[in-house]
Amino acid sequence: MDVRYHSIEKAAESWRFVQKIPNYRTVVGELLFRHIFELAPSAISLYGFGIDIDDAEVEIGVREDVYKSPVFLRHARGVVSMLETAINMMLEGDLTGLADTLRGLGARHVGYGVLPAHYTVVEAALLKTLQTALKKKHWSNRSEKHWSAVFKFIAMAMMMGAHQKLEMKQEQRRESAGGTMLVISVLSSSLRKLEDIYDQYAQ
Repeated sequence: MDVRYHSIEKAAESWRFVQKIPNYRTVVGELLFRHIFELAPSAISLYGFGIDIDDAEVEIGVREDVYKSPVFLRHARGVVSMLETAINMMLEGDLTGLADTLRGLGARHVGYGVLPAHYTVVEAALLKTLQTALKKKHWSNRSEKHWSAVFKFIAMAMMMGAHQKLEMKQEQRRESAGGTMLVISVLSSSLRKLEDIYDQYAQ
C-alpha cells in the first residue's frame, strides 16, 4: 500500500482550486453524493440521513429533499473535510498515521454495511466530481491518475481495517462456538455419569 509523493503534490495542487469555490465543502460534498447515488442508487440505504426512503423510490432516483436535509449536508461536508485532512497528512509525509486512522474508519464502516465494491463506486464518483468542479482548466487525464492513486491509498487502508474487523468477528464467533461445544461436552459427560449412578442404584 503506497502512493507516490508526486501524485500527492499534484492532487493537493488541484485541491487548492477546489478550495476557491464558495462553500466548497457543501458544494463538493453534495456533488459527490449525487454522483455516488447516480452510479449506485441503492447506496442510499447505507446512509438514510434521517429520511424514510422505500425501495420504489430508490429505483427512480434519490429525492431532491434528501440533498437539502441538514443530516445529509453535515455528512457530506464531513466527508470532504476527511478527504482534505487525508491530503494534508499525505503532504506532511504522515502516511503511517493516516493509514492507522483510515483503518479505524474502515472498521467502523463494516457496521454500516459497506462492501469493497462501494469503494470503487466512490472513486468513480470522486473523479467525476473533481472533473465537474475543476473543469478543463484545472483537470486533465494526468489529474485523474494522480487523484486515483491518492484515493486508492485511502480505500486500501480502509479496506484493510474492514478486513481486520471481519477477521476479529469471525474469531470471536469461533471462540464462542468452541465455548458452546465445551459446555455441551461437559454436560454430556455429566449426564453419562448420572446415568451410571442411576444404573447402579437401579440394579
